[in-house]
Amino acid sequence: MDKLEGGLDYLKEVIIHDRIGICEALESEMESLVGTFECEWKQVLEKPRLMKRFSHFVNSDETDDTIEYVPLRDQKMPKSW
Repeated sequence: MDKLEGGLDYLKEVIIHDRIGICEALESEMESLVGTFECEWKQVLEKPRLMKRFSHFVNSDETDDTIEYVPLRDQKMPKSW
């Protein structure tokens, strides 16, 4: 803030009163971003080909019996070494 020429008053003018005329462009960009947002984790749950990436070994259906799990917030978590 101290390095901003014009200080807080200038910042208020830019943000609240659109002094440099960028508010419309920023609003448009935000609408586009919100309209095209997709949750990556939701996609993984809905697409089996993406879900395959989350296995112990990428090229095998084997599991790792040396990993121990402990409960954490009603989920399982690998036990610390």
